[in-house]
Amino acid sequence: MTGYSLHIGLNDVDHSAYPSDWDPWLPTCHNDANDMRDIAVSQGFLPTVMLDSQATSSAVLSAIAGLARKCGRGDIALITFAGHGGQVDDFNGDEPDHYDETWVLWDRQVTDDELHAVYRQFPAGSRIVVVSDSCHSGTVVRSKLSLAMRDAIIGIREEIGEEVVVEPGVPRAMPVGTAIRDARDRAEIYAMAQAIAGPRSTSLAAELILIAGCQDHQFAFEGETNGAFTGALKSVWDEGKFQGDYPQMVKRIASRMPSDQVPNYFTISASAGFQRQRPFTVADPAAGGSGPPPPAPPGGRPTLRQGSRGEDVRDLQQLLINHGYWLDVDGIFGGETARAVRDFQRSKGLTVDGVVGAQTWAALEGAGSPSHPTPDPTPPSTSSRRTIRRGDRGDDVLYLQQQLNSLGYRLSVDGIFGWVTESAVRSFQSSRGLTADGIVGPMTWAALG
Repeated sequence: MTGYSLHIGLNDVDHSAYPSDWDPWLPTCHNDANDMRDIAVSQGFLPTVMLDSQATSSAVLSAIAGLARKCGRGDIALITFAGHGGQVDDFNGDEPDHYDETWVLWDRQVTDDELHAVYRQFPAGSRIVVVSDSCHSGTVVRSKLSLAMRDAIIGIREEIGEEVVVEPGVPRAMPVGTAIRDARDRAEIYAMAQAIAGPRSTSLAAELILIAGCQDHQFAFEGETNGAFTGALKSVWDEGKFQGDYPQMVKRIASRMPSDQVPNYFTISASAGFQRQRPFTVADPAAGGSGPPPPAPPGGRPTLRQGSRGEDVRDLQQLLINHGYWLDVDGIFGGETARAVRDFQRSKGLTVDGVVGAQTWAALEGAGSPSHPTPDPTPPSTSSRRTIRRGDRGDDVLYLQQQLNSLGYRLSVDGIFGWVTESAVRSFQSSRGLTADGIVGPMTWAALG
């Protein structure tokens, strides 16, 4: 089992290759690439770094294809990108919004169809992790409104209050007007590239986890020394102290991000075992390298309450995160931790006092049973189950989450169809040869049973 990594960072691009009125300078993308390389090296990866003029479209695609040739069953490739994102017209009809998202490289934009074409070259049994700190620009109106709203919030932040976290920053997106002109000037090149790549596949022989710096409709912003997303990732990673899995890491990162930049987590053909691994683990999950260690038994745990501090509080906070709550693991039992404890106690039918005693520890760590367990929802017949998707709530979602957990996924059974549930659905659909769209309709219900 070998880990290979590729780290791409573009502070600048070839000015002669893009419209002349665009200033593409970003100050921290080299830092992102080098810092992600350092994380990769610490975990045993063999790294390659490509900065600015090294990161041409042909060089990057060739480098990823080279990783595919090196990787065998059980191997893993980590690919990180820091730079501008953009959009070009979708010429092959595989995008519902009629645009292909891109990485803005030194000489031209590379579309997601081209990237997925090289991902298809990875063999079965290999794993790919892509971490992209960039964004595409969206529509003209949406982009202008998003930036104007951010500027307005920053301007009146003191009046709004400290709960609103929005920091000034340069967006990592090619401006819409620039993207339109570039797409028009090189329409034949982008059309040919997409035609050669073919439509983006919803399944791969390899297992893929993609972690993006923001949602599709948002911007990824620069920070002081790193991109905002990469800086949050480094903080959560904490020089290797983080011991959760991929979904838990993304949740932790999200809790440290501005309110208008929420990381995205997406999978194609990724098994539950892969997603449960500690991030950036080289060992094959099929060989027992599943990552996060099980929590310690509850015996000897002290009673904790608001005001407590120390390692036991850190353990408590990590366990609450494992159950789907968003917290900083800082070892301080403050108001946010107390609220999460009360919500957890309520969900388990325990006394809701915010005090973590033996029963609450047992429920958190999977030992014992709550005093008043919540009854399982009555499973409806396949024909009566409604089609559900991200944003839905209720008993159908509860049943879905229970079924997925019985198949080895790790979800909070809360009846809320969020992005973690959607990712598990996509993974399940791909494993069953279904269209991996994250929507649970009749065929997916039938496969779940």
